[in-house]
Amino acid sequence: MAANKLAQENRDLYLKSNTSDRQKWETDSQQAYDFYLNDQLTTEEKVQLQEAGMPDFIVNRIAPVVEMMLYFCTDKSPKWQAVGVEGSDADLAHMHSAISEYCWHLSKGQSLYSQVIRDSIVKSVGYMQVDIDPNLDRGRGEVIFKRVEPFDVFIDPMSTDFLNRDAGFILIKKSMSKGVLKTQLPNFARKIASATSYENNGSFSLSKRNLDESYSIQNNDIDSTYKKNAESDEILDYYERYSKKQVQFVNCLIQQLPSPNEMKELQQQVATEMEIAIGELSVELEELNRSLLLQVNEGNMLEERAKIEYRKKELEIESAINELQTKSQATAEELKSRTVSSILSRKEFDELVKNRTFVKNLVDHSFYWEARVEMSVSVGDKHLYSMLLNTQEYPIVPFPYLHTGTPFPMSCVTPLIGKQREINKAHQIMLHNANLASNLRWMYSRR
Repeated sequence: MAANKLAQENRDLYLKSNTSDRQKWETDSQQAYDFYLNDQLTTEEKVQLQEAGMPDFIVNRIAPVVEMMLYFCTDKSPKWQAVGVEGSDADLAHMHSAISEYCWHLSKGQSLYSQVIRDSIVKSVGYMQVDIDPNLDRGRGEVIFKRVEPFDVFIDPMSTDFLNRDAGFILIKKSMSKGVLKTQLPNFARKIASATSYENNGSFSLSKRNLDESYSIQNNDIDSTYKKNAESDEILDYYERYSKKQVQFVNCLIQQLPSPNEMKELQQQVATEMEIAIGELSVELEELNRSLLLQVNEGNMLEERAKIEYRKKELEIESAINELQTKSQATAEELKSRTVSSILSRKEFDELVKNRTFVKNLVDHSFYWEARVEMSVSVGDKHLYSMLLNTQEYPIVPFPYLHTGTPFPMSCVTPLIGKQREINKAHQIMLHNANLASNLRWMYSRR
């Protein structure tokens, strides 16, 4: 598939997923966020209050409630704990817990977690992304956690799972400058430089708010950026699409022949064990022989009985040596017939079956299908890359405040907006009446 067609697909998916339900959810969530940030009166409302001689102030009761909830939710950093299925998994579980704790610390997890929970309470949902930065640890890569702006995420409208595990796709759409994109994706600098934005020739604002009546400046309000030489930089629409794809795998049972070094070590081990065992048995036989001779000389045993006992001991020793040899041979045969289970993709399996040695050692195999997440990234009209992630679940984890059975949850602030308006109106009327009562009124007669 042509690269520009993949870029067009990402753009079309964004336009299709930006449904009326999605726009309504974003408008409601934006209003809840504005109320939290003290933007509770429109310019028209302020003008009406001023013309009526009433105060136009507000009493923000939402912000303290949100801050209190945020404090209790983020007072302590989450603890990572992996639990083994059985006792033998304890060490492996501890290793997973330690690695997760390290990645959390590397990503400044405490501050990141606070931002995600704030998004959940105020914007109805917070998103945390699990990613791999291949440039960390001097090119060996590290697993890191990131926050994703909720209004940049577009999810399959038919998803009903609260973690979006049943979603057909998850799309992240951002507005980013060419300079930042080149810094973050240096391998694709040439494609980024030649990319053209789908939106207003690269200079646009996605804000749906009236900035003249707002106390705050938010992300979508920014419509320009600059290069280091103070020239205006072009803004591109960035798309990051995740979708699930069924991939065929092969579960192979392969005979693993021992290496020459393993066989040599086994032979040395068998020889050492045989030498020690024969030495011990020889000493036991000699000790028995001396004991029998002493009893015969003292007249406590007949010579014929001594010969029978000695012969019985010789037979026991021969049997023990034969048993040890048989055991050693069985160990060697078991090593030669050792099998290992290996999971291969269908493509890898088809290449390996061309090798006669692989076919000779292949004991059994079975085909099966498993979901994998496919990632596609594009900027403007240029497709950058696609890759298949080694995971069955989306790397974007939602933290909804109140899940409604859809990808459009409800925030904590939304039910409080009506109460907040009541508080504002009650205080405005109360002060207005107090102001009127404190001033003398005069009546003039007109002739």
